[in-house]
Amino acid sequence: MIQVRTLPRWSAPAVAALAVAAIVLTAFVARWRYLASSPYPFGIDGFYYAIQLRSLLTDHQLYYPASPMVFWLMLPGAWALGPIAGAKLGASLGTALAAAPIYAIVG
Repeated sequence: MIQVRTLPRWSAPAVAALAVAAIVLTAFVARWRYLASSPYPFGIDGFYYAIQLRSLLTDHQLYYPASPMVFWLMLPGAWALGPIAGAKLGASLGTALAAAPIYAIVG
């Protein structure tokens, strides 16, 4: 007689969490490598983000009036790496982390 072994109850959520973590890491690395391939900001608003972050670092307020939440989230990276690299890091990490709430909603 063949014995069928079942997996522990915790294994499915653990595998799903590892898969989401792998997706987040892969997306972050891919986006970071793309954005770091040039010393200049990318996109139509790349310099806008750099200007806003530089203003937050120096004057502690935004240069252009705007909704500041994303700039405050990018501020630690800008403080550590500079405004342009901080904007790139924030864009890479922010888009990669979008996989976690998407999985929570769909899963």
